[in-house]
Amino acid sequence: MATTAQSGSEFVLAIETDTPGTFVDVLSAKSNTFKITHGDIDTTTKADDGWGSSIAGKKSASGSVTGTLLGTAVDKKFLDHANTGAAFDCELTFGTFATASGTFRISDFQFDGQVDGAITYTFNLTNVGAIAITVTP
Repeated sequence: MATTAQSGSEFVLAIETDTPGTFVDVLSAKSNTFKITHGDIDTTTKADDGWGSSIAGKKSASGSVTGTLLGTAVDKKFLDHANTGAAFDCELTFGTFATASGTFRISDFQFDGQVDGAITYTFNLTNVGAIAITVTP
């Protein structure tokens, strides 16, 4: 069975609209990242003879989005969420491979602009609660 690489353009972030359960893609995004982190709790004691010992700790998810400001309703919604600190539901689609969904908060938001270029934005997301990840069979 042949495998093919998933296209970066198929890594899409969508946010929930004002209609619960309805999501809209962030089309102005040019780059998305998503990361799951498993924190460890150090349980090392003198009895471990110099070897580290740990147990599973907090699991968290985060992501970042960079894009060009288009002034769309979605761009305005992100700026509003960044300003208020409100949590909102997101869906991330990783091509045909998997999806992740959950509630996130924008932890920081930044605009950049060059005289000879478009205004761009970058924002970072941090999960608020559990994230569901579904791998496509």
